[in-house]
Amino acid sequence: MTRRPTAPSAGGHGARVPPDVASVDSRRRAIVPGDAVLGPTVLASLGLLIANDHLLKGRAPGWLTGKLSNVVGLYAFPLVVLGALEVGMWAGGRRHGAASWVPRRWFAAIVVAVAVGFAAIKLVGPAGHAYQAGVGGLRWLAMAPIAAVVGADPEPPGRVALVRDRSDVLAVGMVWLAWRTGRRRTA
Repeated sequence: MTRRPTAPSAGGHGARVPPDVASVDSRRRAIVPGDAVLGPTVLASLGLLIANDHLLKGRAPGWLTGKLSNVVGLYAFPLVVLGALEVGMWAGGRRHGAASWVPRRWFAAIVVAVAVGFAAIKLVGPAGHAYQAGVGGLRWLAMAPIAAVVGADPEPPGRVALVRDRSDVLAVGMVWLAWRTGRRRTA
């Protein structure tokens, strides 16, 4: 029995990845399911988004903090969805070809859906209301078990704040950068 070689190291971290887990992109780097969110630009975007939304907006609310969330969120969100989809495909034992976990057309659909969804949330009243209620419900689902563990009464589900500013739609161009970053991971 011959031994199968392992794929190149994942993300430059030096770890060897078995070929049944990793795919290899055009630059001969291993594509490990879900590591799309571990790139420096995505991690920096997510860190900036968290810092901006939970620290900066409260201390220095204004135009810049609002636009910053839009810009980094529209870049990071499609890549986070791509990473989650890769992990799901891997967990389900499904691979799209030898070089990727997710078909390129699926990632294209994710990018378009994020762009159209963001524009709808900002420009169409009912879409904005659905976003506020949906994210408020998700926040409650995440926080209620934590409150139960620490013995606190969970807050009832509510709506998240949404500032409707038509100029926010200009940030939609950031999905193009997400596309440029993630498309090498798809086939």
